[in-house]
Amino acid sequence: MKPHLSDTIFYKSQVFIAICAAGLGSETYLISGTPIDFVTVGIIFFAALFIYNASKLNISVFKKLNGTRQALQVEGNNLSLSICVASLIILFGLLTACNWLQVLVFMGTSLLSLFYMMPFKKNGVRIQGLRNNLLLKNVILSLTWASATVLFPICLYKFYLTDKELIFMCCRRFFFIYALTVIYDLRDLEADSKAGMHTIALRFGENITKMWSLVALLMFVIFIYTDPSLSTSNTHALSKALLLSAVAAALITLNTHRIRKKSYYALIVDSPMALQFLLVLLFKQL
Repeated sequence: MKPHLSDTIFYKSQVFIAICAAGLGSETYLISGTPIDFVTVGIIFFAALFIYNASKLNISVFKKLNGTRQALQVEGNNLSLSICVASLIILFGLLTACNWLQVLVFMGTSLLSLFYMMPFKKNGVRIQGLRNNLLLKNVILSLTWASATVLFPICLYKFYLTDKELIFMCCRRFFFIYALTVIYDLRDLEADSKAGMHTIALRFGENITKMWSLVALLMFVIFIYTDPSLSTSNTHALSKALLLSAVAAALITLNTHRIRKKSYYALIVDSPMALQFLLVLLFKQL
């Protein structure tokens, strides 16, 4: 049976997750009250597209092939490889428009992503990345998303790292993404077990994992209520938008066991990110 077009576009090519990342980057501008920079949003989109497709590749270092020792060989499907090459070319062009602080944050985020997924094999054995660590896996992934979709966009306007508004935005983004990454692992219980991966879902089971995710969402809500920049009459609408996205994420978390089709699982679990951006965009107009 041939795959559905939606599976190919959104699931296999990771376009949907890249759209979510670009949306969250745009949301950062909306909440901070600064103009959206579409070059920066474009970089976030293509960087996410590159990283999530690169995670499907295997880069073999010092591999023997037909008796010949090759220094480097890339293995993977043609779709992911083509997207990676195209995204990388576009990123080089777009990054020339960034300031030095953005480039610095981009490099740091890229290194985090690299250490997380670690697509390299040495002598036929894949080198373990941080995603194999039970506790660090979701933390590093959430830090990467917070850096890419909050710090990177804001650096265009040179916010101080000690700025309260920036700190609250980073914390909210971290816990929101953390909640989704924890619950996402429920989809791959069997595959992760066979691959020797260590996840919260594998260690503690479905119910504890859901509770873990809900606690992260609770932290997200706490950082909404305690953020001074969201306590004014002009920003109450934004608070409501963020709270509604938390409610949506919580409902999805509690009902993940009802998702039967694997390819839809990724779309449904990731959808609160897109919903949060759309809600902020809508409530911003109120």
